[in-house]
Amino acid sequence: MMNFIAQNWVNMLLVIVGTFAFITYILQERKKKIDAASLIIIQIDEVQERLREIAGYIGSVK
Repeated sequence: MMNFIAQNWVNMLLVIVGTFAFITYILQERKKKIDAASLIIIQIDEVQERLREIAGYIGSVK
């Protein structure tokens, strides 16, 4: 076992680093989607507030 590790430590290290890089990439892409969804929700809330203001203005004009 030690002989295998001694002969292949570079390859094993490469697999470990590659795995961490892939996991980091997946987590970053997930965060981008979450951030985009949060931005859409904020924009929808702002539009709803503006519509309430417009509805209040229209109601007060009558």
